[in-house]
Amino acid sequence: MKKIILIIAAIALPIMAIAQGEFTLYNLNRSVPQAHQLNPAFRTDYGVMFGLPVISATHLSFNGDQLTFNNLFSSNADGNYELDFDKIAGSLKDQNYLSLNSDVQLLFYGMNIKKNFFSLAFNERISSVFTYSGDIATLAIMGNANENIFGQNIALDKLMIKQNAYHEIALGYAREISDKLTLGILLKYLMGIAASESEAINGVARTSDEQIYINHSGFSAYTAGEAFFDDENDIVKLITNTLPGKNKNTGWAVDLGLNYNITNRLSVSAAVNDLGYINWKSDTREYRFNPVEYSFDGFEILQTLNENDDEDVFQDELDKLETLFTPDEFEDVSFRSSLTASANLGVNYKFYRNNHVGMQAYGRMVEGIVQPEFAAYYNYSPARIFNGVINMGMRNGEISMLGIGASVDIGGLQIYATTESLTNLIKPDDAALLDARVGINFVVGHRRNKEPKAIKEDKTPPPPPPVMVEEEPVEEIVEAIETVEKPVVQPIVKAAAATAVVATVTKPEEPAVVEKPIIKEAVVVEQGDNREELSIGYYVVVGAFKSKNNAAAYSAKLKEKGYSNQYGFLTQKDFYYVYVYNNVGDAEKAKSICDKFKTNNDFNFKNAWLLSVVQ
Repeated sequence: MKKIILIIAAIALPIMAIAQGEFTLYNLNRSVPQAHQLNPAFRTDYGVMFGLPVISATHLSFNGDQLTFNNLFSSNADGNYELDFDKIAGSLKDQNYLSLNSDVQLLFYGMNIKKNFFSLAFNERISSVFTYSGDIATLAIMGNANENIFGQNIALDKLMIKQNAYHEIALGYAREISDKLTLGILLKYLMGIAASESEAINGVARTSDEQIYINHSGFSAYTAGEAFFDDENDIVKLITNTLPGKNKNTGWAVDLGLNYNITNRLSVSAAVNDLGYINWKSDTREYRFNPVEYSFDGFEILQTLNENDDEDVFQDELDKLETLFTPDEFEDVSFRSSLTASANLGVNYKFYRNNHVGMQAYGRMVEGIVQPEFAAYYNYSPARIFNGVINMGMRNGEISMLGIGASVDIGGLQIYATTESLTNLIKPDDAALLDARVGINFVVGHRRNKEPKAIKEDKTPPPPPPVMVEEEPVEEIVEAIETVEKPVVQPIVKAAAATAVVATVTKPEEPAVVEKPIIKEAVVVEQGDNREELSIGYYVVVGAFKSKNNAAAYSAKLKEKGYSNQYGFLTQKDFYYVYVYNNVGDAEKAKSICDKFKTNNDFNFKNAWLLSVVQ
């Protein structure tokens, strides 16, 4: 009996409330690779990602639910704080949840290869939950004479404890099925460290002016890794002994996710996490509590005093209770512990370049009961090196959570931090939640972040149709690419040499507002948010290519002939454009330069055309 009490106390004392949804990390998915753990369909814009042990991700969630400082203590006449049992009892709900959840990432590796994303992670996780009814807590705090429970049947089936501590090896894969749909899966192999859980108790307790009555039909409590609660044991050695092949406490879990682009601005995402279990077979115990029907009718005080046997009467009653509530202990009993499953659903809308807003729902299922949470967020990523998000969350029908997070990339080193409990800093005496995640990653390269193609309702006119002619092969760059792709919009044909018109290509700063062009010949295209996107302004375009390699090869060929030029991408058209001149705000000058190039037969510049990129 002493062992089971110590084990339950060791688990129950530190845990404070049901696990918290990570809204902030979920909506940093475009930059922080660890968001892949919340939705395996998420892919960052980096080519390769690598996290060092421990510092790549450390997360702790500690939530006091309704038990805030102001709900636990009141100040007395002397100005000192003391426990206020009436306030505690008044703050309790019909069903209450206490828990501690944490995870430390020992290693992370991720890689984008074309439409595929691969990841490998080693994590250490603890997931704890303790549920109880408000009536049981009131009975323990206020005693059996409290008017809220006096004469009432108190159900015992809401009293439950469940804890899992385990190693996790997670292998992830995501693929862009189409321009709109990305699917992902995270397959996890689990190695148990320690566990403790109890079955639901089918029974009642009742107090009245005549007796105290307790009845239940029997239940069992299970533990594994009990040696972790012994101070004399070497914890490092015990953890090492739980690695693959060292014991039989193993299991599997899976996360599933999707991300779907409804339009080029609106997307939805969904994921289910921790669908799995651990089979506990090593260092296990079962504590089997037999059915109990106990009633205590009190003592006849005068009779007890007259017979001078009050100590014997009390001891007899204590012996009876100990006999009724002492379990039978069995060793090496196998049991299965399921993980606590959760789900995320998000809606994201890009209302302006690099600005996103959205909503997210989170739910976690415990013993068949779902605890939902909701949040609205704003995400801003003005440059490649920074991504920030702020959200407001609702839980238990109240707006009570303010989260914030950001990632900063400095020369391939990414530093990020998130919290769902910024309100703790604003008003700590009413704070019930402590949540924080910090990490450092190494990131290399960038994949082309292809936005979804424009929807049918997009009325932007295409570039003027050219007279299609065959393109001569470019011999000098044939080794760089397999095939030089014909410009899809304005094909360029090498012709007789003529006097070259050379214009200096500049990269102007982007203005706050650019009016739409007054030149009717200009083709107007709205700017997207691809990392290689053309800036707002006017361009003299001499070639358009579906392939970046072909655009680069053609640009290099022009430079060899003395023509300054650059190239860039337009999300709305899904093409790379080679241009020989650009400016901001001067449509007439851009048209004049374009007309001069049209008089030049070299590289068939006579087919040059004017492009206007607008907000």
